[in-house]
Amino acid sequence: MYKTKNLQWNRETIQKSLKNVSKSLFAVVLIVFLLPSCGERELEPNQMRDRVGNIYSTVTIGSQEWMAENLNARFTNASNISSMPNNERAVYSYPGGNEQNVGRYGRLYTVQDARVLLPREGGWRIPTLADFERLMRTLDVNYADGASEVRTALGIDRFPGTNVSAGTMGATFMLMLDEPANVSNMDFLAIRFNSRDLPGEGLTQRNIYIRNITRGVAGSVRFVRDVQPD
Repeated sequence: MYKTKNLQWNRETIQKSLKNVSKSLFAVVLIVFLLPSCGERELEPNQMRDRVGNIYSTVTIGSQEWMAENLNARFTNASNISSMPNNERAVYSYPGGNEQNVGRYGRLYTVQDARVLLPREGGWRIPTLADFERLMRTLDVNYADGASEVRTALGIDRFPGTNVSAGTMGATFMLMLDEPANVSNMDFLAIRFNSRDLPGEGLTQRNIYIRNITRGVAGSVRFVRDVQPD
């Protein structure tokens, strides 16, 4: 009889202990899921957050909302980077080849790497050629002379020179597009600005160029999304 009661007591104790453990595990799991959202700062109007949590200013132009800063996320968990051949990696990570420039100019990304950093929500995307041309129509500018207007509207800062400027072109800015190239041996399109019309420079280059690039070329990234115009 004693053994039977003892066995019954042990079973009841074990069942209670298991219930307590289950409750504790549930609480731990709940905390793990809630902590990231609790720790994220609430966005102000005209702000957005990239996939890894960096916050950027945005600007609304017509029916589009654009990032008003260059993408500047440091990430190490993108599996597509380590698996890419050496000649296709985003080796031009820093404007002007200098890491000290990232605070002012952001980092340079291939289209593939930029896709990894897209926000999961909010309708943000890497701009297409149609997105960029809609921006130009809103600003009432064209490829021949619209570089300064677009640069001003998006808050684009002049680069100290990048892998595409090669010195002779001076300070350039290349905006990556998620748009297939229009020639067979290239992969994507990009928009390049030569905007050297600041006072005292003695040279004005207001052109905007469509450039065909391979998938290994890196440039600046500005996400965009559609919004209802004011």
